[in-house]
Amino acid sequence: MSDNPTQARDRAASLARSDPSAALTLAREINDPWFACQALGWVGRFWPGDDFETVINEAFEIGRKCSEPYRVVASAAWPVRALTERGASSQISTIVHPLFALANEIASLASRSEALFLLFQATKPGMQTKWLPVLEELMKASFPTLHWRQSRNLSDAILIVAAEDSRLANDILHRLPESRLKTQIEKRVKTLDPTNIHLRVFFWE
Repeated sequence: MSDNPTQARDRAASLARSDPSAALTLAREINDPWFACQALGWVGRFWPGDDFETVINEAFEIGRKCSEPYRVVASAAWPVRALTERGASSQISTIVHPLFALANEIASLASRSEALFLLFQATKPGMQTKWLPVLEELMKASFPTLHWRQSRNLSDAILIVAAEDSRLANDILHRLPESRLKTQIEKRVKTLDPTNIHLRVFFWE
């Protein structure tokens, strides 16, 4: 078992492309579910065989062993993004939707927002039917707005949408309750430069 899960995750990630079998072995030795889930997400993303979904599902199963709801929901973003990038979107809704109830158990609205924003970014490269329900949950977690992270996450999510589809972004804005946050987001959308909007990179070179 690895004594330093952060370093073990990083080593597994660095091996995922060049030696996926070794990366898988290392990921399975990580004793912290948070880091093990991320490591297995990396391995599944680059696994060369047709059984890559088996590796990604293993990541989900490990992530569910995290000790608190935030870490379960947030860690799922890595295997979700792996499925999205590999074009295996058929099971994403089945995996993601049950996480919404768990997200509601996260007492801190700021942390709930963080977890849902990670999931949104994980699903966003895929079909609208996969990411829009996540955005709707993020919207719910943004009110009442008690922390700056709620404001940042919802604002950034809507800007990501607006960079590709301004009409949809405006429809989403119209659904928000009248608030200072809504006004702030509307101003940012009006001055948006789409070239400055970037999704989180989960698996880098």
